[in-house]
Amino acid sequence: MPILKNSIRQIKASFTSKDSIFILFVGLALTARIGFWAYTNRTFEDALITLAPIKNFWLGNGLTHHVTEPRVHSFTSVLSILMPLPWEGLGMGLISMKIYSLAASVASLMATRSIFNTLKVSKVPRILGYSFISLDQGQIFFGMSGMETQIAVAILLTAYSYLLKEQWVRYGWCLGIGLLARPDFVIYMIIGYVSYIACHKSLSLRFTIGTLLLPLLWVAAATAYFGSPIPNTIVAKSLIHDPYTLSNSLSSLVGYWKSFSPYWANYFTINAPIAKWQALIITLIIFCTAIYGLRFKYNQGKKLTLIPAAGVFIYIIYLSFFQVSKYYLWYVQPVSAVLFIYCSIGFDAIIRLRIMPNLPLNFCIILLSFVYAIHIPNSFAIEKEFQDKVESVRAEVGRYLDAHAAFNDVIILEPLGYTGINAFNKTIYDFPGLSSRASVAALRSLKPSERNFANFIQRIQPKYIALRPQEVYAFKNAHPNSAFDYTLLKVIKSDTSPNLSSGRLTYHQDDSEFHIYKKIN
Repeated sequence: MPILKNSIRQIKASFTSKDSIFILFVGLALTARIGFWAYTNRTFEDALITLAPIKNFWLGNGLTHHVTEPRVHSFTSVLSILMPLPWEGLGMGLISMKIYSLAASVASLMATRSIFNTLKVSKVPRILGYSFISLDQGQIFFGMSGMETQIAVAILLTAYSYLLKEQWVRYGWCLGIGLLARPDFVIYMIIGYVSYIACHKSLSLRFTIGTLLLPLLWVAAATAYFGSPIPNTIVAKSLIHDPYTLSNSLSSLVGYWKSFSPYWANYFTINAPIAKWQALIITLIIFCTAIYGLRFKYNQGKKLTLIPAAGVFIYIIYLSFFQVSKYYLWYVQPVSAVLFIYCSIGFDAIIRLRIMPNLPLNFCIILLSFVYAIHIPNSFAIEKEFQDKVESVRAEVGRYLDAHAAFNDVIILEPLGYTGINAFNKTIYDFPGLSSRASVAALRSLKPSERNFANFIQRIQPKYIALRPQEVYAFKNAHPNSAFDYTLLKVIKSDTSPNLSSGRLTYHQDDSEFHIYKKIN
């Protein structure tokens, strides 16, 4: 295949060149990720939600989270299923995703290098783009915790590297594969189609095949197997959100600056070495410099640079309009990588136009790179504690339910990952229904304003419930008569309170204590 041969040539060229900065950051990226994996043994909650249907596939139960609800499309990313699927036969499904993420980090840097070479970005400004992809907290965490995030980053950056070389067919194939990595890549596909038509005044059959062949094959397969190509996860999440109003969307938009900031991008951060106002200033510098870089390249006649920039802009609007929770930070990682590449281009433009002396400018580039990388000793320590003291509690909840609940006993809980994989194939109706059509149906039967956890429990009346302390209070307060029908079986919590603080970085969490109840009436 031409694309494969070209990729092999690019790999050889990358590592036989004298680009010492690139090779340095490849080494740093791999070292940071392997170190994170070895030290924290971190596995993110959502990675285990995806692992359950893979395990069931190998047990002969098909792709479903639990066998009492067969053929539920309980995963969002197609690649997060297809890539580890063959390896799970050897018990290595989760491990394979972390290995894929290591390779994808190198592929992300290779694509970034290709973009820089195409746009003739000078050496020092490249450090910021390379450093962010190699060492940023979100870039490291999600992929090395078992998610498909780094793969999505690599696909998007590779797509843009082909685009800027005007290799439209390869660009199209990457867009098609990207849609299998993340459904929201449909935004980049639409932009790709509009761009192709604008540049060529018509559509090419080869470009169309490249973008649509693989996604359409999956749509056909998913429709035949699950009954719909739309993941149950997307349907479930769409049922619990604030009303889609201009005020709510603007509020969401204003708050999204944190998703691109150092330290505060993490949903759980409540204290950091950098104050929020300082992080805001840094983020504004990143955006302003990126916009300046886009303007500079456009004025040079590099009009195709508008296309990735449009992707950044429209994606942020999409996140804001649909009020996507900041918890889903893995959504933002591909677009963040593109933003920082443009920021590198902006600093390169400032150097070329001699707007300020090189020495302070180079210092600013190094400082920004450092600010996004310095989290490592503190965030790694906290993630290890989180794995040992928080995720272990979730896992113990699952093991307890596995030992006590019968096969058909309905269990309600949230979160689903660690509990679901440890209470494997028990009948779990999670909130809001990532793996359960019954949960989705129950939520749909409630008015939008009533779709909360307490009312969800009241509607289903499960045999078992596993609740955080604040959820116990909410349920008893909202439905005291129903709560009286449940008896407390066990309180599961960490032996010692999790210390989610290192240096001046502190996380909050609510999952170190769960109360398990059983219905008695």
